[in-house]
Amino acid sequence: MTEAWYSALVWLKDNTPEPAPNDPETAYTVMSWWDYGDWITSVANRTPVAKQTQEGATIAGTYLISQDETSANQIMDELGAKYVVIDNLMAYNFIYPFVAWASRNETYHYNINDFYEVYYVPTEGGALEPVRLLYPVYYNSIVVRLFNFDGQAVVPAANDTVVISYQERADSKGNQYKAMTSWMPYPSYPEAEKFISEHPDGNYRIVGVDPTKSPVPLAKAEHYNLTYTAPGGTVKIFNYTK
Repeated sequence: MTEAWYSALVWLKDNTPEPAPNDPETAYTVMSWWDYGDWITSVANRTPVAKQTQEGATIAGTYLISQDETSANQIMDELGAKYVVIDNLMAYNFIYPFVAWASRNETYHYNINDFYEVYYVPTEGGALEPVRLLYPVYYNSIVVRLFNFDGQAVVPAANDTVVISYQERADSKGNQYKAMTSWMPYPSYPEAEKFISEHPDGNYRIVGVDPTKSPVPLAKAEHYNLTYTAPGGTVKIFNYTK
C-alpha cells in the first residue's frame, strides 16, 4: 500500500459516517476497483463494492467506464454506494481490465479498441514507432472524468482536439496494423467534428494523446464532490450525492 492510499483510507475512516452494525439504514458501500478491496476493509473499516476475491468486479468495471452520469448513478444507487475512491492507475492503466470485466455483463457493448488503439508513425530512419492514441470514449468514462478532471465540465483548449488519418497495412509477416498518415490539430471540437462529418468515407478519427487534456467536451458530474486528495494527488475520494 502506498502512503497516498493509506492517507486516503485513514481520511475515509475518520471523516465519513460510521455504519451501525446490522443497521440497513446506515449501511453503505465504497466504489473502487477490486485490487483495493481489502485495503478499504482493513484501513477504512468500510465495505467495498468490489473485493479482493474479485467479487463485484463486473459491476465495478461497468461503473468505472460508464459513458454517462445517469448510468453511473444508477449503479451507485443499486449498490448503496456513497463514496468513490480512485487513483491514477485506474484512470489510465486499468482501462483494459475494466473493459474485460464489464464485458461479462450482457448489456455492455464496448471493447478495448473503443477506448484506445496503437497507431504506427514512421520515423526519419524509416522505422515505425507505436503510439497509443485515446478515443472520446476513454475521456467520457466516469473514472477519467472524476480523476483527471475532478468531475468538472471541460471545453477542449485550442489544438487539444486532433483529427488523424490512417491506413490499414500489413507487415512482411502479414500482421495487420494501422499506420497514421496525417495529424491535424483543430482550434475547437465543433470544427473537428464538422470535418469528420463531411468526410464519412475517409479513415479519420478524433483522438487525444494526453489523458489530462480532453479532445471532446465533457459535462460536469453533478452528483460527485471531490472531498479528499491524497498528498501527491495520486488518490482521490468523491462523495456521491443523489
